[in-house]
Order: sequence, then C-alpha cells, then structure tokens
Amino acid sequence: MRDTESKICAIGNTVVRSLLERRWILFFSRLKIDFEYEPERFPDGISNIGYLPDILIHKEIYLEIKPSIDIARQELKKPYGFVRETNKRLLIVIGDPPGERILAIIRSENNKVTYKDVTWISWEHLGMKTEFNGYREIEAAN
Repeated sequence: MRDTESKICAIGNTVVRSLLERRWILFFSRLKIDFEYEPERFPDGISNIGYLPDILIHKEIYLEIKPSIDIARQELKKPYGFVRETNKRLLIVIGDPPGERILAIIRSENNKVTYKDVTWISWEHLGMKTEFNGYREIEAAN
C-alpha cells in the first residue's frame, strides 16, 4: 500500500482530501466512470454535522475510501448511521484501486445495519469496465 496520509490536492477542478482518494478519482476518470466527489452531506443519526460519503458513482452507489480494513472497522459508526437514516447503497473500498477489499454496508431483514465482505464483486458487476494495468498507469497518464 502506498502513502495514504491526508494531503489536500487537486485533480483538474476537484480538490480531494487524500492521496488515496486522488488515486480512486484517477481510476474512475481513466475508466470514464461518471462520479461525484463528496456529493452531499447526509444525516447519520449520530452527529449534528452528519456523514459525507467520499464518492458517488452511477448516481446511486456511495463509496467510502479507507486505507486499511482496521481503520474501516474502527470507523463504521457514521457509515452505519448513513445507511440506517437514508437506506442508500454504500460500499467501503479498502486500499488502492481496484480495492484490496470491498465491504457493503447493508440493512438486514430485521432492520439491523451491518457489513458484509463483498470483495468477490468485481467492478464489472457494477457495470464498469476495468481494462487497465493498475493505478500506476492511471497516475502516469495524468
């Protein structure tokens, strides 16, 4: 895994909060996937400031980007609140593109919010072509 420390940087007109988020935006840009960075703040049922997902793809799937599974597990409270309050689709992607692991935050039948490891899902399952050699190629092209 590469340096994931928070650094404000720009990609065209988009200002991002970390190098890891920058790599994901380059990934989606290179694959011509329509996305919005930090599209809007939502209620999370926990705090007054709410929850701000990192990226929205296909105008319906929200993504939260985390550098490691440990950090993702430590920070589940707001994503859980987001799904509980809005019933929107949220994936937590771990690491550099195309993602070392992917967790889906879901509501179970008894309305409890939990996560499920869906690393087996390919980006093709989400309607995206991923014909690339990795994020190094993407960064080199930009």
